Amino acid sequence: MAPVLGYWKTSGYVAPIQHLLEYAGEPYDLKWYTVGPPPDLSREMWLKEKFTLGLDFPNLPYYIDGDVKLTQSVAIMRYIARKNNLAGKSEREKQMVDVAELQVTDLRLALANLFYRNWNDEGKKAFLNPDERGTLPAYLKLLNGYLENRKFLAGDQITYPDFLLYECLEWALFAFPNCLDDFLKVKEFHQTMHDLPSMEKFRASDKCISRPITSPYGLNPYDHKARSPDA
Repeated sequence: MAPVLGYWKTSGYVAPIQHLLEYAGEPYDLKWYTVGPPPDLSREMWLKEKFTLGLDFPNLPYYIDGDVKLTQSVAIMRYIARKNNLAGKSEREKQMVDVAELQVTDLRLALANLFYRNWNDEGKKAFLNPDERGTLPAYLKLLNGYLENRKFLAGDQITYPDFLLYECLEWALFAFPNCLDDFLKVKEFHQTMHDLPSMEKFRASDKCISRPITSPYGLNPYDHKARSPDA
């Protein structure tokens, strides 16, 4: 029986896990959960199962592989990566993987904050300010320098944080289509990942959901393009 990967029917935090599974050639079944129509946006489909799956910390995404039952997206990726020797081989590579994972998850949190809390003209403008810490140009500048002499985040070989970064860059390009133009090493990295055979196969499959990126929940009025699969 194939492992089960459960998540909201969005790309969100599940896409990097899918990229990793596809690259590793690991079979898996998807369990998509959907919210009800507005204005209620009911989560009943998930809530009625949430505490019945044997998860220690019930949440989405989850990954059930026999007796292994995990939540937290990065913990899931670590497990899959260790099974497939994609978590770094040497001690130095493992150190680089650890640092890269946390650096990229910081970027992902900043992008999620943009989509959920600041998806407006003022918020977008502030997030592109190159003179402030925690903005998109600030993250990309650091990554660009880091990748100057590296093909991937841990060196010459792909490891699981590469899939996290690829999806973050997909989010960034959705919001700001020209954002990589001044960061050529990051742009090259993105293209290299995009052109992987496993990525091309995944994009052509019915397991791939590129939109919506986020769920319909947010503190600001919803942006149709970010939150609707029909955009």
